[in-house]
Amino acid sequence: RYHFCGGEGQAWQRAPYRLEGGHVCRLVALAKVQADKKQKWLHALSLVPLSQVTGSPPALPEGTTDNPYPYARVVPPPPPPPPPPPP
Repeated sequence: RYHFCGGEGQAWQRAPYRLEGGHVCRLVALAKVQADKKQKWLHALSLVPLSQVTGSPPALPEGTTDNPYPYARVVPPPPPPPPPPPP
């Protein structure tokens, strides 16, 4: 639900965007640590795992856009290999 990255020395946030499945993601770029006291270099969150979220999904935030990464897909990891046969 959040995408964090270094902000090339500047702090900024992109408008929220929709992912596959209707989830919303927010991009937060952070400045270098204490590079400029006016630039945000720390971001605190209080998150609830999606598996524990109940009820209908919240409304899309104002200004939500399409996914800016059109070729990116969230793909589950492949299943683990089967165990070796017994000797």
